[in-house]
Amino acid sequence: MTKRIVVKIVWSCIILVGLFMLMSDASFFPALLTAVGLTIFSFLLVDLFVLPRASNVLATMMDAVLAYLFIWALAANNGWSMTLMEVLTATVAVTVFEYVYHDWLIRNGIQQDKQMKVE
Repeated sequence: MTKRIVVKIVWSCIILVGLFMLMSDASFFPALLTAVGLTIFSFLLVDLFVLPRASNVLATMMDAVLAYLFIWALAANNGWSMTLMEVLTATVAVTVFEYVYHDWLIRNGIQQDKQMKVE
């Protein structure tokens, strides 16, 4: 379990911190806190609860909605100058990563819960 969350935190932070600093006036530490917060929240809600009970596509769609709302709210709250297209770009980048990450989780360790399956 520790390896899975570390992999997700490292790659999400590389993607998000880079995009936040590139596309807005975010400084490193607030961008890092935002990336870590989104990653941990997403891991607890989607990767541990939804993914074992649903498909990769459904879990990835939930991650996309969560990422958009989280990035939009924190960018507005922190006063970052992110346009709608920049927020969507960050959301798409996270979503692509999440799809690949979920596939890796399914192949290497997450147990599918057949009794609680959502179709």
